[in-house]
Amino acid sequence: MKEVILDCGDLKVEFLFGNLVLTYREIHLSKELGLYSSIYYNNHWHDSRYGHWRIVENKKNKKVIYGEWVNLAHRQTWLLESPSYNTLQWSIKCENFDEPQIEMIQQNYMFSDLYVKWKVEGYAEGRFPEYFANYKGLLWDRIWSMPERKDIKIFLSGEKTKINIPTIVWEALSSRYDTLIVIENTSPKFSARVLQLLYVNYNRQNLTNFPLILHSKIKVNDETD
Repeated sequence: MKEVILDCGDLKVEFLFGNLVLTYREIHLSKELGLYSSIYYNNHWHDSRYGHWRIVENKKNKKVIYGEWVNLAHRQTWLLESPSYNTLQWSIKCENFDEPQIEMIQQNYMFSDLYVKWKVEGYAEGRFPEYFANYKGLLWDRIWSMPERKDIKIFLSGEKTKINIPTIVWEALSSRYDTLIVIENTSPKFSARVLQLLYVNYNRQNLTNFPLILHSKIKVNDETD
């Protein structure tokens, strides 16, 4: 069942069985998997669509969603807030019930392929590849990445067409040496753009005693390049 759970102004957030859908004035900004998390454990990815989820706090500008995986001793708490107009702030608290050797955890924003240009403020910019490549391995086609630093901003924009998709501004809200900010192109199956926080458990940290928090925010600007 899909329902609007957070009204951020013209930006609407819907929850659908373990992932989030973003729309703006009835334009779909997210695509396919939408906003979701994924865990790499025992040589397999386990994404949030396969968890059991429930809304545990339901206030006008704040939603808390709790989820557990059936086949993995892991749980997550998602905090969704709208601190300002057309802004979504999304935090994921990750914890283990015991000590599974989780290798990677992702916070993913999967956006429409109408976004054709990207810019990392103060670092780099470019256009997404015209074609979506088939990939072999753990990760999709990486366009750009760097260690997470607070206040890093990424801009996604489209061309002026019949569907004037608004510019998205993504922002990191913390700094971690073990977490990467990533821009990717998916495989042809999804044909989408991805902005991602990727936690890599280099030191085999036990998330039972030291929960991990991944948090970022996006703002929608009503403009195109």
